[in-house]
Amino acid sequence: MSFIRLRIPLFTGIYFLITTLLIAQNSEIKISLNDALQKVKENNFEIRLAQSEVDAAKADFNKSLAALLPQIILSETFIRTNDPLNSFGLKLKQEIVTQFDFNPALLNDPGEINNFNTKLEIKQPLINLDGFYGRAAAADGLAARKFKKQRTEKYMEFMTKMTYHQLNLLHESQSVVNEALQTANASRKLIKDYYDEGLITKADYLMAEVFVSNLESQQAEVIAELHKTSNGFKQLIGIEQDGLVVPSDALTYSSIDGDFEGNDKSINNRSDILAYSNKLSAMSNAKKMNWMKLLPRLNAFGSYEYNDDELFGTGANNWMLGVNLQWNIFNGFQNIADIQKSTAEYNSAKVEYEKALSSGKNEIDASLKDLETARKKLKVAETSVAQSEESLKIIKDRYTQGLEKTTDLLNAETAASEAKLNYIKALFFYNVAIYKVELMLEQKVLENN
Repeated sequence: MSFIRLRIPLFTGIYFLITTLLIAQNSEIKISLNDALQKVKENNFEIRLAQSEVDAAKADFNKSLAALLPQIILSETFIRTNDPLNSFGLKLKQEIVTQFDFNPALLNDPGEINNFNTKLEIKQPLINLDGFYGRAAAADGLAARKFKKQRTEKYMEFMTKMTYHQLNLLHESQSVVNEALQTANASRKLIKDYYDEGLITKADYLMAEVFVSNLESQQAEVIAELHKTSNGFKQLIGIEQDGLVVPSDALTYSSIDGDFEGNDKSINNRSDILAYSNKLSAMSNAKKMNWMKLLPRLNAFGSYEYNDDELFGTGANNWMLGVNLQWNIFNGFQNIADIQKSTAEYNSAKVEYEKALSSGKNEIDASLKDLETARKKLKVAETSVAQSEESLKIIKDRYTQGLEKTTDLLNAETAASEAKLNYIKALFFYNVAIYKVELMLEQKVLENN
């Protein structure tokens, strides 16, 4: 009896655990397209990485302020020495020299002296042309990273829309296959009755069984692909919730008014092309920066200091101002090598820009042609659905009257099911083609998407 009492809570716990797991696996995550687009902006890994690159470029741009702003250094230095020259100099700085200190014996052997030097130094760049061009290059680099992030956001928005409606496609496909399977089971029952009555052959009956088995296999494939796509979509938009994603916005048809054409303005203003353009400008300024290193630099400097035998003492003070003109005429071929390298990088950036421009124009043309093709296929698919349904209705009526073969009925059911699936796929590719055009042109084709 006690053994039974121990086993009942154990079985109850296992039952609830299994039930909880099954509920978690079968739970649904309903989400609208607008919510998905908001989540991808906040959570997507690629967008977050692009933002990190923007932050790094912004830091480089701030770093280039060194070519304009002063450097200010505050220091405290302690010295203890018995060096004759330094000892006398420190006494001068501390303003403690007396007539007695000029005694030759004391000059030669002054003994030990302590000095605390509190110093404020300022270095102000005046004319550093390489620094000016370096700052311009950093500004262009920052702009390039911002445009790259913008393009990443546009692409992830496209991927979100496409995957979202791919889930719609799979859910709709599952419904069509389920409906076809239900119809096939009803037909199989009818065929089985005819077989039992001896009205048809066993081959016809087995054909119906194979037809149902194929639909069941197709159903399993759709379910597996649905779960796979759902997991990929959750990773894309950055959610870790368990369950199957179910779009709350249906896959619909929206007509497009007017034709869209790609032109130089649309491609030149696209964010990825602007990123390449700014990168090219950055490389140009970097090349100029290295050339400017061959010219002299003019900088100002100044300092104010206290010298005392106590820490942070203010017993004596002095100041100094100056201007430094420096010309690094030759530094072991380093400047020449930097010029050569920056020239090669500029040429590479120029080729990248021209390649991106050419590819972009081809992509725009291809996306516009794909949209037109998708629109035509959708109209054909819509017509096929109506025709296949009418054909199935006629053949089914004739089959019940013994005027059609079993193969004709099964073929009609297959054609009707495939027509519905083809229409859903055509509708999906039509919407994807619209989103692709929007990505290529970076302008809205449909106002409500």
